[in-house]
This record gives sequence, structure tokens and C-alpha cells, in this order.
Amino acid sequence: MKQEEFLQLLMSQLIELNEEDKNQLREYYNELIMDGMELGKTEDEIINEFGPADQVAARIRKEYAEYGEMLSALPSKSRFSGKEEYRSENTKIHTIIIDASNIPVDVIPVREGSVKVDFKPRDGVDTVSSNTIDGEFTFIHRMRSFSFNFFSLFQGPRRIVVEVPEDFEGNLSVKTTNGSINVKGLKNLSNAKFLTSNAKITAINFICKSVFMKTSNGSLNLDNIHGDEMEAETSNAHIAADSCAMSNALMLTTKNGAIGVHNIECDKIVLKTSNAAITGTIHGDMRDYAIQSHTSNASCNLPNYSYPEQKKNLVARTSNGRIQVEFVR
Repeated sequence: MKQEEFLQLLMSQLIELNEEDKNQLREYYNELIMDGMELGKTEDEIINEFGPADQVAARIRKEYAEYGEMLSALPSKSRFSGKEEYRSENTKIHTIIIDASNIPVDVIPVREGSVKVDFKPRDGVDTVSSNTIDGEFTFIHRMRSFSFNFFSLFQGPRRIVVEVPEDFEGNLSVKTTNGSINVKGLKNLSNAKFLTSNAKITAINFICKSVFMKTSNGSLNLDNIHGDEMEAETSNAHIAADSCAMSNALMLTTKNGAIGVHNIECDKIVLKTSNAAITGTIHGDMRDYAIQSHTSNASCNLPNYSYPEQKKNLVARTSNGRIQVEFVR
């Protein structure tokens, strides 16, 4: 069964859903299918893993009904708290902590002002709190647990937006679950940590001394990141790094997903995966690098050598996937 056929059959059994929720479902399954195909699976294999469309529809209807019952029990005027703004107090902030669950988080730069979180909580579903203590701004979000994961498709508020002044020079920590993290345009960070699960992390055009990011079952998309060191880890998904330059260390690790790099630059580079390829380009001269490379059941264009005068290091390891890495200047 192909994607369009599966979705048509599924939607035909979900007539009680409104069009907005149906569109959310389509996007959800489209993303699952695309992620599976990136791992080398066929459409048929992925759709078979979902199970029969009538069983999937039954699970969704159950969750949708539970959600509707919860909302109907609330007074009509109190189902939404209205769009809320949570701001740091008028003091110098050195650390921003965002701790959320089951929701995507976007971090965007603004020219000036305080740290601000835009979020529209739903009564009976979301609990939020924020405070500023000793220069540390903290925003915490929790979502009520429901019996089935499809609830996340109908949860109402689907995104937290964090506005950070573009001249912010401190530490940034963003943590969520089952939701993507998107960060762009910050140029003065000291330390950054991004953690999620079952979703992708995208980081674009920012400068940070030390970066750590980790997810599972979601891709890492890294573009034009500069700093001293970066460690990025996922599983069952690919890593793509474009024009990233670190002075000390750049480590990209996944399992069952490809690693693709383009014009990355660092004195210490580690690229590790399994059951997938490692490909791309490194800015520099291969003769400057002590190289450790290994794969199985596939080709590798990198040598294995180390000489005393070499001050840079490259490790590229996989299994059941080719290694094709070129050096460019």
C-alpha cells in the first residue's frame, strides 16, 4: 500500500475529525514516512508497520473522543487561557532555561528587549510557570498525560516561541520531548544545550563557544554553526552538517542513519554511525590529519595513517555503509 492510498483510507474512517485535525494527521504520517524512507525502507514497509488503517483509525477516534470529553467538561470561556507572554524581569540575564514536554520549541533572535516566551496554554491540558532568579530565567511547561500518543495531534497549543535578544551572551538550555527544536540567528552564546526525543533538531546561523545537542528518532540539521566545540547525537535518523566550523572539536554520532557533511572545518572531527553511509567534504588538507577510518561490507576512500607531525585528527566509522569523504580547500 502506498502513502496516498493509506491516507485516503484512514481519513475516510475519521469523518468526525475537523479539517484542521485531519491536516495535522496527514502531516504527521507524511513525516513518519519520509523519515522511514531516509533509513532505506520502502513505503510499503513503513505503512505495514503502522498496522491496518481501520485499527489506526480506531485508536485515533478513542483519543479524539477522550480529548473532546475533557474539553466539554470545561466552561466554554476557560478552555483557552489566551495568548500569554512570559518575560524575564528587568535584570541582566546570563542563563535561559526552557523545560517543556510534548511540544515543539522555536528560539528566534530579536533586536532588543527582555527574554520573552510566547505560548497559549489550554486549561486542563497545559501547566506553565516562569521566574527570574539571580540572572537565570526559567520557563517550565508540562502537559497532562493522556492514554494514547495520538493526543499530541489535538493538544491545541502546538508550539512554544522563545524570543532572545540577539546580543545575549550567556547560556541557553532548551529541553522538550516528542517535539522539534528550532534555533537560529544567535551570534554570542557561551554554552548551548538542546535536548528532545522522537523529533528533529534544527540549528542555523549561530555562534556559540560550546554546543551539545541530542535527540532520538529524529534528524539533526546543522547549518553555519561556529564556535569552539560541538557534540551532536541522535539515533535512527540522519545528521546533516553544512558549513560548520569549530576550533577544538566537532563530534557527530548516530545509529542507523547517514551522516552527510559539507565544508565542515575543525582540528578534531569524529563521525560515527552504523548501517549507513558517511559522505561529504571537509575544509582542509588531508595530509594534516591523522585518520582512523573503518567500515564493513562497503567501500571507504579514506586511508588509515598517523604521523608525529600531524596535529589534527579525523575519525570516520560505520558498518554496512560506504565512507566517501573528500578534503577541499
